[in-house]
Amino acid sequence: MIPRKNQQFTEKELHSEFGVQYIAGIRKSIKNKIIILINSYQQESKKGYNNMIDETAGFVTYTGHGQDDQTMTRHNKSILESKNEGYTMLYFDKPEPNRLIFRFPVEYHSHSFEEKKNIVGLMRQVILFKLRILDTK
Repeated sequence: MIPRKNQQFTEKELHSEFGVQYIAGIRKSIKNKIIILINSYQQESKKGYNNMIDETAGFVTYTGHGQDDQTMTRHNKSILESKNEGYTMLYFDKPEPNRLIFRFPVEYHSHSFEEKKNIVGLMRQVILFKLRILDTK
């Protein structure tokens, strides 16, 4: 099920509707074949994540999971394999605690690696996923 653009959810509603966990920026439901990606704005930038949306070009740049050097395992691997595994990925904004707003469905396009600081200012390797924004009409 794909929500309406700008449809709002609480953490409990998101968990109930999609069967994903309550925390983390990348939330996967094996049962429902859904991956929820969450952009938490200021909270994320403080932790060394910098997600960017370019709706004109039709892409999201989404920072992978992990405070140390990020690897293509677990949550990050889920994004990489989402298309081939038949998962639907949904991108949400979280402007404040317990308020999640659906933006659009996305699909994996490509990824790259960059050096970025983590929450304590140490340099680490991060995965930057380039995700294509899918038509929501």
